[in-house]
Amino acid sequence: MIASWVLATVSAFLALVPFYYIWRIIREVIRVSPDYDKAQHLSAYGWCAVGTAVLAMLIYMTGLVCLHLAAFHVQATMLYKRESLIIFDEVQQFPRARQLIKYLVADGRFDYLETGSLIRLKKNVQDIIIPSEEDHVEMFPLDFEEFLWAMGDEVTYPLIRHCFETKTPLGETLHRKVMNDFRQYILVGGMPQSVLGYMKSKDFEASDVAKRRILNLYRAILFDRLNINEGMLMENIVAQMLRHRRTRLYFYSRSDSQHRENHMEIDFLITEGNKIVPVEVKSGNYRSHSSLDKFRKKFVSVIGNST
Repeated sequence: MIASWVLATVSAFLALVPFYYIWRIIREVIRVSPDYDKAQHLSAYGWCAVGTAVLAMLIYMTGLVCLHLAAFHVQATMLYKRESLIIFDEVQQFPRARQLIKYLVADGRFDYLETGSLIRLKKNVQDIIIPSEEDHVEMFPLDFEEFLWAMGDEVTYPLIRHCFETKTPLGETLHRKVMNDFRQYILVGGMPQSVLGYMKSKDFEASDVAKRRILNLYRAILFDRLNINEGMLMENIVAQMLRHRRTRLYFYSRSDSQHRENHMEIDFLITEGNKIVPVEVKSGNYRSHSSLDKFRKKFVSVIGNST
């Protein structure tokens, strides 16, 4: 748009130049009249007039092209009443803009989406009125099913669900393939930036770069050191996948120092109809699950399928 204005100004100026040369021609003719053979610059003035007129026309046409391109760009980003969504990214950096949401929503023409760090959103609220029009949506990392979708696989997870619901083994070959995909998911994680880095060339290094950036950010905000073992990692993965489907997570813990046989810890409790399903997470080839066995025995009347 600015380029079209500049070119229009230049073309308007150049459009006046030919009149200058025409004036010079008239002046020259009057000066030598009636002996016109003595006129020396008529041809040069004439060509200059024609040349600047043509140049002004070309610049004017270029300005029109720029104007049309600008109009096309404006048309491409046109906002439509009750159809357009305006996104305020990293809104925690601009508390005043967040406060204005109240008035923008009241205007009623468009919808608005705010994104940002929850911690800083709660912190950067000084001297502003938090708009009551905000509805909070809790976001989660990609779960295993969504990770497979990102990899272009929309078949495997429905098959896993079918086998789980019908209590049918996957089979050795399919089980090996699923576990390989799941290990990839564990290594890549569910953060969108990490998944995008891995998707492009199946490059774990690109995924690791994205994860380091995210971890460095969280360390700067939350903590200085992580102390995670394999069991904690597996429990966290299962917790994320369960949390993605449920509003709350539950666990069971009973400690009895005098009667060790009564001690039980169940990682997760979920419901299946009117039954309780205990879930215990184990890493590696560890197959002992005494807490699960004791829990099933104690609450046999309300236990569904345990896993």
